[in-house]
Amino acid sequence: AGDAAGAGSPRSRVEELQPLYLYLGLSLGSAGTTMLILFLAAHTSWRASGALHAQLLDAVLGARQAFFDATAVGRILNRFTRDTNTIDEQVGWTLFHSVLQLLELLSMLGVLVLVTRTFALAALPLLLLFVQIGRAYRPAGRELERLVAVRNSPLFQLFTEALHGAPLIRAARLTSLHERRYRSALLRAERARFSRGAVQRWLDLSVQLLGSCMVALVVAFAVAAR
Repeated sequence: AGDAAGAGSPRSRVEELQPLYLYLGLSLGSAGTTMLILFLAAHTSWRASGALHAQLLDAVLGARQAFFDATAVGRILNRFTRDTNTIDEQVGWTLFHSVLQLLELLSMLGVLVLVTRTFALAALPLLLLFVQIGRAYRPAGRELERLVAVRNSPLFQLFTEALHGAPLIRAARLTSLHERRYRSALLRAERARFSRGAVQRWLDLSVQLLGSCMVALVVAFAVAAR
């Protein structure tokens, strides 16, 4: 009777619910950390894009006429549109996902090392491969991003010329010539985007293959431990 009474006591119920409280605390901590990282990424992107736009506007309004004679209008528009949009949207989300995935990776590796100590020795070569893949991708990705930006500038330039000079182009019967120039510039821009996409898919495939190798190692060590 005493054991039954002790099993039904409030203390034993608290001990039974302790794992649930721990899980709830970890869930709330993870949600809070995610919201904090998201807020910081959005705030920093907003401030960075605003500062970039203000500096670009001051530089363009204060530039001499020689700058506009030597610089294409499409390149200036590309800086105000694509570059500002990249900092305003893509950089923030990339920072958010990078920090979030890094925290998830560290927590997963910590749990795996605690569960299977021998996994730490096998994970070192995979981590070195991750680093090597990142080093190989970084210069190629940077140059391809620059190439995409350079190839987009003629599109803005030709589109601006078509808007402002449409009556003159029609009067001179140069519509087909302008269309061919725009089609050629568009083809070069799409080639640059395709190359960038191919390199990004290579990075995704390499990372996923290494992740599959890591999962296979975990399963092998778990089976061997049994």
